[in-house]
Amino acid sequence: MMRGFLIFSVFVLMAFAGGARAEPFSIELGHESVDITTGFAGGVVNIFGVKRERGQLAIVLEGPKRDVVVRRKDNFLGAWLNRSSLSYEDVPQYYSYAAESGLADGVYAGVPIGTSVLQFEPSSDKYSADERKAFHDALIKAKIGQKLFSSKAQEIHYIDDVFFRTQFYIPASVPTGQYIVRGILVRDGKVVGALEKVMKVEQVGFNADVFKFARERSFLYALGCVFLAFLAGWVSNKIVRKN
Repeated sequence: MMRGFLIFSVFVLMAFAGGARAEPFSIELGHESVDITTGFAGGVVNIFGVKRERGQLAIVLEGPKRDVVVRRKDNFLGAWLNRSSLSYEDVPQYYSYAAESGLADGVYAGVPIGTSVLQFEPSSDKYSADERKAFHDALIKAKIGQKLFSSKAQEIHYIDDVFFRTQFYIPASVPTGQYIVRGILVRDGKVVGALEKVMKVEQVGFNADVFKFARERSFLYALGCVFLAFLAGWVSNKIVRKN
């Protein structure tokens, strides 16, 4: 809350001391990073801003991009098995957006505003257009089901005539990495302002230490897991026999 108050105070000073600035709008993050610790159950990313010119505002929060494989199950001899798949390159692992009412979903200055206009590049064209669309729709549906994609725009709330804020929910399963916050101001169908900021989602504390050890010393980590599993089985067996 204290950081949010300080950010709001900075914007107040900017509005009075920098009212002649050329930028049509500005945004600031409530926190520049999201720390994932033991017991992390999700959180909220707050974004504050000032809009100095008329137009419709949209803000996108996009996660790190990675390759994704979508698999389709088919009935084979009475069993549902993965029979076909399609890979996509550079798929954001998280996507959510906020937009003012009246702004239609679309691609503005190269930035897709709206889940319905997201397009991913398939690694193969061996399927028909209808089949590729089915894979694409399945990918979007799966991400929405995991709460990693937003199915509709979040609201942008105005504190007064120029100050606004919005927020995005971050689920517990959110991937770590570098996130991009993009702001777009559209007037009469044209982009009149665009900017972006960087936010990090990272593991800290004991979680980060375990993750680092598992990556750098995978063999020792595997041995430790086997030993702990053996120890847990041995202890439980002793307790059962004693009872």
